[in-house]
Amino acid sequence: MASFMIFVDLFTMPLGNIAESLGFMQRTAAASNRVFDFLEEEELPDESHIKKHINLSLFLPLRFVLCGYNARNNFHLPLFLI
Repeated sequence: MASFMIFVDLFTMPLGNIAESLGFMQRTAAASNRVFDFLEEEELPDESHIKKHINLSLFLPLRFVLCGYNARNNFHLPLFLI
């Protein structure tokens, strides 16, 4: 029985190697397609001359802000937003 299992294993090993090689080739072809698709994309127009202004006004009151060193001489800054 053990010799038959070894025979089956040795018989199917080349088929497994071929299937593994074909899978590797398929992954390589898919990856190369993605690379070439990326390279064929048109470049975006240069927008460095466009100035973008963002108007952001934010008022954040901070009260009771304490900072200092703790017992281990680590800087400690707890913020209490009210």
